[in-house]
Amino acid sequence: MGAPATHTSAVDGRVIIHLDLDAFYAQVETVRLGLDPAIPVAVQQWHGIIAVNYPARSFGVKRHNTVEEAKQLCPGITFVHVETIGDVPVVEGVDDGDAETETDKSKEDKEEPSKRSRYVPTDEPKAPPTSSAPPDRETRKVSLARYRNASWQVMAALDDAFPNSPVERASVDEAYVDVTSEVDSLLLGEEKEEQWDVNGQITKALALSGTVRPLDPNGRTSDRRLALGAFFCAKARAAVFEKTKYTMSGGVAHNKMLAKLASAKNKPNKQTVVSVSSVTEMWASLPMRSIPGLGGKLGEKVESVLIELATRGSVVDGKHAESRAKSGTGTGSAYEGGFTAESLNLLFTDETGGTGGFGNASNVNVHAVSLDAKTLVWLRCVSRGECALAVTPNVRSGVKSVTAFKSFKVLHAKEGVHKWLTVLSHELAERLVEDRTRLRRTPRAVRMEYRAEANLNCQPPRLTVEIRSKTFKVPDACAVALACGACQGAGEALTHAAVTLFCQIGEQHTMPCTRVGLAACDFVAAPVVGAGIDRFFAAGVLPPGVSTSTGSLPATAPNSPVSLRAKEPKKGGLGMFFKKAEARDVSGDDSKQTETAAIADASRDTSRLDEKVRSILAHTEPELPKDDTQTTSAFGSVKCPRCGVLTAAGQEHQSHLDEHVAFDLAKETHVPQHFRPNPTSRDGQTANPGNTGKRRKKNVGRDGDEEGKGNIMALFAKKM
Repeated sequence: MGAPATHTSAVDGRVIIHLDLDAFYAQVETVRLGLDPAIPVAVQQWHGIIAVNYPARSFGVKRHNTVEEAKQLCPGITFVHVETIGDVPVVEGVDDGDAETETDKSKEDKEEPSKRSRYVPTDEPKAPPTSSAPPDRETRKVSLARYRNASWQVMAALDDAFPNSPVERASVDEAYVDVTSEVDSLLLGEEKEEQWDVNGQITKALALSGTVRPLDPNGRTSDRRLALGAFFCAKARAAVFEKTKYTMSGGVAHNKMLAKLASAKNKPNKQTVVSVSSVTEMWASLPMRSIPGLGGKLGEKVESVLIELATRGSVVDGKHAESRAKSGTGTGSAYEGGFTAESLNLLFTDETGGTGGFGNASNVNVHAVSLDAKTLVWLRCVSRGECALAVTPNVRSGVKSVTAFKSFKVLHAKEGVHKWLTVLSHELAERLVEDRTRLRRTPRAVRMEYRAEANLNCQPPRLTVEIRSKTFKVPDACAVALACGACQGAGEALTHAAVTLFCQIGEQHTMPCTRVGLAACDFVAAPVVGAGIDRFFAAGVLPPGVSTSTGSLPATAPNSPVSLRAKEPKKGGLGMFFKKAEARDVSGDDSKQTETAAIADASRDTSRLDEKVRSILAHTEPELPKDDTQTTSAFGSVKCPRCGVLTAAGQEHQSHLDEHVAFDLAKETHVPQHFRPNPTSRDGQTANPGNTGKRRKKNVGRDGDEEGKGNIMALFAKKM
């Protein structure tokens, strides 16, 4: 049977999938430790719980329970503490808590035992922990690196499964996929009677899906599209499980809001389809505060308006509404009780039928005017189950900022804050190296944020808590270290910059302090490997002291020699042609041989770059070379060793040297004048003043054309 001919509007034409990882943190630990999925597991942070798997939830254990409360509810529960980081040096030969043996480690691990920063997470053993005693909160901070890495693995699997569809990473454990184009392709193939069993796929997908109201894929086009969306939802969940062993719950709808609500209705490891026609039925029982956007302050404000509206009717109704609002518990999609989504209709009158001018006084309840017009417009759309937000692909672009923060007890000495800035700098460096590897981008700025408590002794007195921030440029040393994956070096450079800025702000503005953080921002595309400085840090060509094994800053002095491996010329190219010419000139006089060697050495000279690399990595300014026959500054003009002409370092200087080589090769056939280097230097001085005032006569070659046009081409043909 072909697709129904029912018209599809813009409202029910899109097909959006929302995917939610089931008890993600707990699931990551279960897979990592090889635990039975049926065992109750909770992820512990200090003395509280931040994640609970579904077997533990069946005993009544919930997030935000304390460890002791969870033990009373489920005596057999397994606790895994989240990773923490602090100032713990990594010493070779010392076990850092990982139970894997040397024979289990990969070759890369053996070669690079300390590429991470020395401020590293303390890993849990790969076995259920025997104690729930937390680390010292005053000397350690939480690290979510393990879950972030697992999240990116999931997002990469989704992006690979849908290369032609937008995939949006909504949070560490949530994603949206717009499969509208995928559905269109299947329906188009069905119309062309291609060999594709659409009805069979729909039947299988609906058998795996729950619904609020049964779909009619053969009678309604919108339902048929959603049924195909269920097929792609099952495909996405299977792709993620195959690559990561993590299960997901899915929701399929015509917009992001309904898809997110649908994924929460049938958990874990299941999927639900919500059609437009089922919104009224769903809204009758759905808690209003579970709708995205109404779980926080706005939800509380809407509740207060609804209570006020009920009180206008009678005092009894007002008290009933107030008790109803207080009955709600939970957060996000797990919110239970309270007002239902259907209650949003009370904010609007029935006079206009809600069809025109919403946000105007004509259809807004007079007692709801405390809400601004923009909010009322949005609430009107929500009451109808409408949402126009598009799925924004961001898996390959990343978040706008990469952050590392720490809250602590009141610190009155700046040295205590400096300690946390050190830890945060190294954590941020680790994340930036990972971010650069995955997304090929680099930050240009870092924002330092701090929270200063009230201080009546400073001038002027600070009466309340203040949260302020300052932004500074990413240090050059950090940028270079990030380019070669040196986490330790990048962390040290960030520490120096952050501590310096914190001191410059002054204790009167920063102390006493209870929170500090760093956020890398203003990301730009990293230089393409091979086209910039990155190529000098490829395997085997790192400067001494910046090895792939340590990933740290050099311990050598700033003026110690650095050798970078020269690039071998391609066979048969212009370089081989020049090599033949040099070999032919070996019988010349000593001065010519010395001159040719000087040109060859200069063409491969990397001392200027070496000086820059060493100076950046060692946090010192480059020193001027003592031998002024080579350069006049570390990165300014370069003096030609043959004619003394000053040219810009880099491509211009290399081009000038190439002219010398070409001149030597072609002078037997009267090289044209424009090949000869200009003896005039950049400062206006002339190297050969005797020839400056004479006008040269144009020479004519043997073939009658301007000298060089015919002969130089013949020369190149003969040499090659």
